[in-house]
Amino acid sequence: MDDTGFRPSSIDELRAVENLESDNPPVVYGPSRASCERFKQGSDFRLRHVAAGAIVAQGEQRLILCAQGTPVLLVPGSLPAMTADQFGSPAPRRSVDFNADLGESFGLYRYGADEELLPLISSANVACGFHGGDPSVMRRTVALARRHGVMVGAHVGFPDLLGFGRRRLVASPAEVKDYVTYQIGALQAFLRAEGLPLHHVKPHGALYMMALEDDALAQAVVEATAAAGEDLQVYTIKGSATDAAAISLGLQVVAEYFADRGYHADGTVKMFNWTLQEAGGTPEAIGQRVLGVLQSGTVAAIDGGMARVAAQTVCVHSDTPGSPEIARAIRQALAAADIKVCARRSQSR
Repeated sequence: MDDTGFRPSSIDELRAVENLESDNPPVVYGPSRASCERFKQGSDFRLRHVAAGAIVAQGEQRLILCAQGTPVLLVPGSLPAMTADQFGSPAPRRSVDFNADLGESFGLYRYGADEELLPLISSANVACGFHGGDPSVMRRTVALARRHGVMVGAHVGFPDLLGFGRRRLVASPAEVKDYVTYQIGALQAFLRAEGLPLHHVKPHGALYMMALEDDALAQAVVEATAAAGEDLQVYTIKGSATDAAAISLGLQVVAEYFADRGYHADGTVKMFNWTLQEAGGTPEAIGQRVLGVLQSGTVAAIDGGMARVAAQTVCVHSDTPGSPEIARAIRQALAAADIKVCARRSQSR
């Protein structure tokens, strides 16, 4: 095995490459137990858990583990696990997008901490009048985003002002496609007035969660997104139906992590009926959780163990109690780790 490491795709591939005549059974090393478990298929394989970024070495041979933990490496069981700072660590994460759901006030009703969050984020998901927002709020929010250099995306939801878009509605895929098309078009008009492009589309609330699991609804959302042009990105959870549908249509997907929500061990987010304690409790703890996700691809789960998550963009909801303090703590944690906050560029821009 050369010192660039080996990224196996199956247990048979591992057996074929590795010398299994050693007195010691081989060990699958990975930054997370979940990544190791993928290869726990034979009695002559045993697990050993090492930290993200750990390096396994024997003499001059050095095998560096991926910081995100996607590949795993097979090495003889007699090899020790060395710490990353003994041999140098993998390339660190350099940047991440930071988003918030904004523009959700309506008429006389004020909702969310938009003005305080805008200086702290790199992309904003602006409500388009269905679950929240109205024409005047949309205009003001777009103008504020432009002032702060924040990219703007359409935060599209069900037509449910009373339930703030968090109630599961019965709607056909055709209806959902029309809902999304209508909302994107409304926001595009305000963006044109400010000379800004539409950057991305992110479903809201119940529509976001339903599209994660429902192939037909996910397809409706991304078809409307693709038809809107502008080479739009889609914010969603990696591995979801929305993710798959967007990829199938050639759209750029931005994997989202919710900083102010807890996660189950299977990687699903607890979007509703949550407590801030499940997401870390204090702003400082939440900031450190975000940093941990970016460095290891894992987060402590509500139900025990570690959940695997992907994070190309981090979200804080504007209506979460103390959201500005949480956002500032996240920015401080990222700055301390020399991670830049910036919106992801479209692949063709």
